[in-house]
Amino acid sequence: MDIFMIKKLRLILSLLIFSVGIQKPTQAQDTSTYYQITHPETGAVSFLLGTYHNYPEGWYEVPDQIKSDLSKVTALVTELGDVSSFTKPEKMTKAYRYKSGKTILDYMKKWQRDEFKRYLDEKISGSESQKQSALNRRPYFMINQLFGLRFSDSVMNMENELKLLAREKNLPLLDLEPDEKRIYQIAKQYGRKTPVQNIQLTIDFTLTATAKMFSHYLEGDVEAMKKMGPGPGQLAIERNRYWLPQLDSMLKKPHFVAVGAGHLMGEEGIHNLLRKEGFEVVPIPMKLPIPEDLELLLSKMEIE
Repeated sequence: MDIFMIKKLRLILSLLIFSVGIQKPTQAQDTSTYYQITHPETGAVSFLLGTYHNYPEGWYEVPDQIKSDLSKVTALVTELGDVSSFTKPEKMTKAYRYKSGKTILDYMKKWQRDEFKRYLDEKISGSESQKQSALNRRPYFMINQLFGLRFSDSVMNMENELKLLAREKNLPLLDLEPDEKRIYQIAKQYGRKTPVQNIQLTIDFTLTATAKMFSHYLEGDVEAMKKMGPGPGQLAIERNRYWLPQLDSMLKKPHFVAVGAGHLMGEEGIHNLLRKEGFEVVPIPMKLPIPEDLELLLSKMEIE
């Protein structure tokens, strides 16, 4: 594999891991995926969880500690609102899907298309409709979906699992991106045109590397996660800054905040921004067992 291809693969991987950075942490707290946050004025105690958005079914269960902490708060806060309630949901569809029912196959040469179809048949689980739905997505979103189907028949979403628990406890569901237009612009940036050359190799590399990344997440090893990315994403940093005033207001009462783990990394991680605003930020150890099938998979992998 030449240097150019390696750089391109690392770029794709960086999107999947939530714009993870490689800066050395300035404080030990930066190595955690879970924090207790205390408001400097009200003394209200909240919780901040770095999530792994999508994962294969069976690889993760919400820990008892998180279930218990959800009982101590007044609301659950996640990144995005309910897209199905948008006034113009078709705009979101345009942001992350190809137009007129096209799929990534339409942008491949015949030999690429044939090879990629064989790859899907041999390596990707799930129904034909699930595969077709994934192929209609632009590369970033497609790879995110295929990651789960590569190892399981179903793709789970960590935020959705938390929302189910919150509803059981009658907790209000709040979001940090209430502006429909802004959400569309974010999706558009992530869904911008990506070349499809060597897409099969890119996907295979990304999926196996993401499996390793997920094992680091379960181990609570954020430092290892950071080292797998090429640098911080400006979009993630901008979103952290945008969220800060909202969180300052929300956290005057106990809330449970769940955002992608990459938003908790580096100097401008949301936890560090809160700390600079006077919040007490205390890491909570969160090491979870590695599922047997993931452990077996990792033992067979050769990841640089």
